[in-house]
Amino acid sequence: MKITREVINDLWPLYAANESSLDTRELVDEFLAADPELAATLRRSTVVLPASSASTTPPDEARHLLVRTQQRLRRRSIAFGLAIFFTTVPMSFVFEHQSFHWLMWGKHSDVAFVYLAAAAACWIWYGLTRRQMSASGL
Repeated sequence: MKITREVINDLWPLYAANESSLDTRELVDEFLAADPELAATLRRSTVVLPASSASTTPPDEARHLLVRTQQRLRRRSIAFGLAIFFTTVPMSFVFEHQSFHWLMWGKHSDVAFVYLAAAAACWIWYGLTRRQMSASGL
């Protein structure tokens, strides 16, 4: 395979960031030694990032943050689903014999209030979870 300037241009970002393999570094070094014009152009175009912009979060801490974020999203989704469920169950109705009947209100009003109390608790849980995520930038 013939190594061209385009191949070196594609490899340059990895080379400049020191993230390429040793073989790739040798390949780029050999090509740039033979083509000083391209070497000068690439070195001029390289932007060096300040040390503060590089990620300083250790991999274990980053993984821990990811897991915590996933748990918060899961809790928020569960709270939202339960809140909707407990809110809509007491509001369910049927049409029988050309009339409208509530399934919970009337005979089972006490059960409907229990569902609505559970709905209120789930809506509060959802709101607190959302506020906590918003405060952390999610």
